[in-house]
Amino acid sequence: MKHFIVYDSTGNILRTGMCPDDMFDLQKGENELIMEGQANDVLHHMVRDESGKWYIKEHTTEPS
Repeated sequence: MKHFIVYDSTGNILRTGMCPDDMFDLQKGENELIMEGQANDVLHHMVRDESGKWYIKEHTTEPS
């Protein structure tokens, strides 16, 4: 079994879950990206680093 994170090109996490290894690539739709891992779609978003690699980052709030 693999944990997955499906997200869009802006880094919004669309859904997360767990699936059999052989069903991993079937979890994403057209124009969606997928990576193995665990995240909370309310607390996290995806960010791309300078090399183009995506990683999970916690949302931050600006002080009022």
